[in-house]
Amino acid sequence: MIRSAGSQKGFLMLEVLIALLIFSIGVLGMVMMQGISSANSTNSEDRATAALLANDLIAELWAAKPADALPAYTPAAPADYTTVWQPRVVAALRGGSGTLVIAGNRATVTITWQPQARAGTQPATYSTQVSIL
Repeated sequence: MIRSAGSQKGFLMLEVLIALLIFSIGVLGMVMMQGISSANSTNSEDRATAALLANDLIAELWAAKPADALPAYTPAAPADYTTVWQPRVVAALRGGSGTLVIAGNRATVTITWQPQARAGTQPATYSTQVSIL
């Protein structure tokens, strides 16, 4: 059956509109993926900063321990170490705060901050526990 040219009118325009719709959805998906990737990169940087700050405080604890410390060694009060460290946490992380808890020969460092990419949600937390002897 042969169709006449008159029955094909507007068909090409419909094909173009459908192709444009598919292309637009693809571009929108790529833009969304870029935004998610950027947010994940920022969150990763914050986690790395929190780990670095915690490791700095732990290094201070280890460095303050006398070389001839006995197993009964008791470190100084946590406030002695966090006085200088706490402002660094606040400056490095948005809404950042850090705590140091020393129980016996174990030290627990916890850092909490508000992730930049997820404002208004639960704060992010990094915690590590080490032996200081």
